Amino acid sequence: MTDKNSPTRFIEWLGYTTTPDFSKARWLGAAIGGFAVLTITGAVLFSIVQFFIAATNMGAATDAAARNYALILAALLSIPFVIWRVLIAQKQADIAEQGLITDRINKAVEQLGAEKTIKDGDHEKTVPNLEVRLGAIYALERIAQDSLRDHIPVMEILCAYVRINAPSSERKRSPHEVFRELSEDTEFGKGMHPEEVYKHSYYVKANPFGWDPTELNSNNLKNWAMWLPSPRGDIQAALAVIGRRPRKNITHEKRQGYLLDLSRCNLQKAFILGHFKGCDFTETLFDGATLLGEFNRIKASYTSWQAAEARKIVAYKSDLFGANLNLAYFGHSKLRHSNFKHATMVKTNFNAADVRFCDWFEAEISGVFFYENADASWGRFHRCSTQNMNGINEGPSNNLFAVDEVAKENMSSDRLFNETNALDNERDAHNAWLKAKAAANL
Repeated sequence: MTDKNSPTRFIEWLGYTTTPDFSKARWLGAAIGGFAVLTITGAVLFSIVQFFIAATNMGAATDAAARNYALILAALLSIPFVIWRVLIAQKQADIAEQGLITDRINKAVEQLGAEKTIKDGDHEKTVPNLEVRLGAIYALERIAQDSLRDHIPVMEILCAYVRINAPSSERKRSPHEVFRELSEDTEFGKGMHPEEVYKHSYYVKANPFGWDPTELNSNNLKNWAMWLPSPRGDIQAALAVIGRRPRKNITHEKRQGYLLDLSRCNLQKAFILGHFKGCDFTETLFDGATLLGEFNRIKASYTSWQAAEARKIVAYKSDLFGANLNLAYFGHSKLRHSNFKHATMVKTNFNAADVRFCDWFEAEISGVFFYENADASWGRFHRCSTQNMNGINEGPSNNLFAVDEVAKENMSSDRLFNETNALDNERDAHNAWLKAKAAANL
């Protein structure tokens, strides 16, 4: 397949492609091969019979006919050898082509590590050569487009490049999460007083703005996210190449059981667009990032989405266990059957979103928005704080599976599942929820 905007060659203009896809209609190839074998075999037998008939008869005419049939028989017998030579030549060409592609991959990988020396005052320092690295990334993209068999190795290279060059250890922590970490009571002791937190080195490092812990709110969290540095140009380019994989390459990944691995990456303030279905984003940071596209079945446990813009993403059956979703925007998104267990949601926006059949077990839900007909029907709200679930009682949400009084406090009784009982055991509550959905054919 060629791009509609790319120049068309004469043979393509005639309706032919230089690289037909022989993986399709395999039965047709077997049928054509069988027909060819039967035809050649029949022709050989016919020529042998006619040759012996002509050879047993006397006369010049029959001698000429015998010679003709002998020539035909020789030609037919040479066909397998001609085919064999063609196959050998094709195999040699394939080997040469794969050798060339291997050389291109090796060169591109070498360029991914390119560095240059620059002056920093009186000293010199080594920094990534972004121009060369960008060229290498786009060269790898071209290889993946030209050679389907090399697509997955190229994706593995690019994912590894992002993981190594943008590790989660380089993240910027928000003053809000540092304050929460230091001030919360734990099994190891009582949390710090705000004045103590303000002087703590962790808080000072995360708070170049000088905000007092008592002043922290959603507005300055948004300001913090805007202050975050954007990813380096090569990291953003690699994400773009990964996200815009052609459909045929994505289909190939599915057949091979391959899934992208962008776990433990620092993608704060990144622009993530395209196809990331099934990607492993475990412990990756999306703070201040913009996401758009297909994110179905992603593994996103313990991720951070502070002030992230995830408008209209499609993320069915995704795992956001323990995620920090404070001030994240999921408006108009499709998050059906997703896992929000133990997630933190302060001022998170689900307006007009489809969050049906989601599991909110022990999630911290405070000031979350469910306006514009957001649908949280059949969600399991068990042992979770449900303070200020704005709009949950105004939209289409129904059969909310709240199994304890804490979760029921902020929900209208007509929105709750009728047969809900108080179940303290998490396993029993989960099984009851599954049984209720099965009974409703959901």
